[in-house]
Amino acid sequence: MIILGINDTHDASACLVKDGKLIIAVEEERFRRVKKISSFPKKSIENIFKFTGYSSKDIDIVAVGTKLLNGALLWNTVADFKIEDWKKLQEVLFYDLIYKKKKLKFRKVFKNFKPSVKLGYPLKGNVDIELNSTFKGQDSEKIKIFRKKYISKFLKIDENKIHFYDHHLCHSLYGYFVFSKDLKNKKKVAIVTMDGGGDKRYYSINIINNNKLKLIPTKSKSLIGQIYESTTLLLGMNPAKHSYKIMGLAPYASEYHKSGPRKIFLDSFKVKGLNFYRSKKMKDYYTYFKKKLNIYRFDGIAGGVQDFLEKRLSEWFDNISKKFNTKNFVFSGGVANNVKANKLLFQKKNIDKLYVPPGPGDESLSIGAAYASIVDTIGFKKTNDIAKIPKNAYWVCLLIKKIFYSLKIIQ
Repeated sequence: MIILGINDTHDASACLVKDGKLIIAVEEERFRRVKKISSFPKKSIENIFKFTGYSSKDIDIVAVGTKLLNGALLWNTVADFKIEDWKKLQEVLFYDLIYKKKKLKFRKVFKNFKPSVKLGYPLKGNVDIELNSTFKGQDSEKIKIFRKKYISKFLKIDENKIHFYDHHLCHSLYGYFVFSKDLKNKKKVAIVTMDGGGDKRYYSINIINNNKLKLIPTKSKSLIGQIYESTTLLLGMNPAKHSYKIMGLAPYASEYHKSGPRKIFLDSFKVKGLNFYRSKKMKDYYTYFKKKLNIYRFDGIAGGVQDFLEKRLSEWFDNISKKFNTKNFVFSGGVANNVKANKLLFQKKNIDKLYVPPGPGDESLSIGAAYASIVDTIGFKKTNDIAKIPKNAYWVCLLIKKIFYSLKIIQ
């Protein structure tokens, strides 16, 4: 079975999996030279076919990560928004929406916005994927139909072969199958994900017990990723690209300077059991912190939000370990990029093994989607027997470099 995996949100990517083995995985930004580009990964797919010798005629299944997307993502806002655009999004559009109950149209706020490059999807004049402010479910459903029809047309493949998979399931399965050989002898494993959001969820917990995969139902919304991104913006940096700089700045803060901001963050958002609870006073996670933090130094704010993230993650992992009696964890999703928090988790007494895959953010959703389609077809146990993903991310980079040499993009 040959599966083409696709991620068409930000950090767009594609991959090819044959009989459970990952053959190649590439990001669209490597060919388009736009960091974090979002849209249909046309160049990635073309070069996958060129490199492997396969064509769309050989594809049995097209697996797409993330079921529901809003129009703003397909218009490449994550990649093209500047700091002033992110501030306008928060201080004009979302402020009016949350505090004044006004529903401004995205286009009214961003009249002159247009993508910096021609994108994979044909967006101009398509009313189903116009930029809007409400991001309602029906809009996402229309966009899903649009995505499916275009993928079918581009690949000249029947729509019945195209399947969409849950955002967090893709994060989970990618993270697990990278380390499946190491984890097969573990009786029970918790796969946890956390990010800025996908398919109306912000985290997930899956438990593998005796080769069976079970999604644990949760009833709350995690704001850890959004709070961290908002703090990045409050400190004058791009929230989509520069959150790692907050993590790098945090160790320079003294206890004196970070204690105040840390208390504000901790009071705003708590963990209880497997779920998260926000303070009733916090209507949003930008304006609220903008007012609360205006008397504190930049390094103290960075140190405070990093301490907040580490403490709440630590509590959550403790509760999962105790609830499901496991010390083996796989951690994936955008928040898993925070290596300082990962170090803390790795050192905890109730965690024996912590596995974080290379590229745990949306760039790997295409790989997760491919494996989700295999699980969907033959079940988790059989997929576990045949899955093979190289652990070394450099292996993938070498393939990309080889393609670039062949195309004479680099010398």
